[in-house]
Amino acid sequence: MSTSFEHDIALIFAGDGCHTDLVSVLIEISFDSTSVTSKPFADVSNLFSLQYEQEVLLASGHIFRVDSCKLLTNNIWCMKLTLCDDRNPIVTSSSDYFDVAILQLLEILPKVSPKTHKVNDRLLQWWRFYAEDDSTELVKINEFCESYRSDAAIRWYTKDSLLYRLLNTALRTENIDMIIDFRYFIIDLYEQLTKSHVDYVINCKEQNLTVYRGQKLCRSELIKLKHSIGNYISITSFWSASLSSEVALRYAELSEDDKKQCLQSVLFQIDIDITKLANSCKNHIFANIASLSCFIDEKEVLFMANTQLRIHSVIKHTETLWVVRLVLLNQDDENTDEIRIMNRYLKYLTNMVTQSCRENIWSFFKNDYKNDHIPALQ
Repeated sequence: MSTSFEHDIALIFAGDGCHTDLVSVLIEISFDSTSVTSKPFADVSNLFSLQYEQEVLLASGHIFRVDSCKLLTNNIWCMKLTLCDDRNPIVTSSSDYFDVAILQLLEILPKVSPKTHKVNDRLLQWWRFYAEDDSTELVKINEFCESYRSDAAIRWYTKDSLLYRLLNTALRTENIDMIIDFRYFIIDLYEQLTKSHVDYVINCKEQNLTVYRGQKLCRSELIKLKHSIGNYISITSFWSASLSSEVALRYAELSEDDKKQCLQSVLFQIDIDITKLANSCKNHIFANIASLSCFIDEKEVLFMANTQLRIHSVIKHTETLWVVRLVLLNQDDENTDEIRIMNRYLKYLTNMVTQSCRENIWSFFKNDYKNDHIPALQ
């Protein structure tokens, strides 16, 4: 992140606040030069020709405390942040898996996108590009074009096609261009899953629910999970689980190629306390989608991207299977410093967007990227 010692230079980049389609924001960051931080920052003004900008460059991954966010009289927002020292409890308790950036985008998209049954042409371009000459996939694309409706989003997500793979790849890799191109489908999934979640929780007879997800992970990912026990993670893609551990274990079975790559079978056990789910369900949207899915027998439970969980334990169950126990975020967790500060930051950011440019920010999206080139997925 580029910053400057010069207040006036930063104001130039923020703009004058007169453009109706953009929000002008001045971010003031306070930090102690003696702070202990594993993420570097430095005065780089002597390395560039524009030395008058007095640029200070911060590496990605820094954690900030939001101190205030106010609308100034000249139509410019001023957000004051403080760089957190590595010894700060918020930093020591945070996890590499907790991705606030993707939460911001998923929080804002439904608020600035119009209601429509339209499918963005760019989504179809991505899909056709990666389908190439696969005739079976092209048939699915044509069917999607002809019959897709918003209330069929979950059904289309569960179909065995490139659609859900492309969507989750975009979310995992934080491909912002691609996420925005998929925005209508994401919003349809969000709204249908939210409705199903409310219905499911109201009618759920159990007070405690356990669902399972089978997955293959490399050892380095397992080590990261073990080091993050007690911390929170944010699922950056849509997550499929099952009410049946047997169904989940099928997805964790290792092939000979998997074994050569030293992959490990992992069974995620996700514990949900239905009685402690907060009134606001945005951090834990999930539902039993068996009746909406193309695979009824899998007893599928789908979690919305940005679902937040706490890592309870990571145990080697057998020589060939690890069990990772996760706990869905609940009201007790939302009172912790990490979650409270994150929610405060998201609230500030979302309010800035929705209050200042609810109608006009749409111009940011509606041109749909005039560059027709579809880059390769990472």
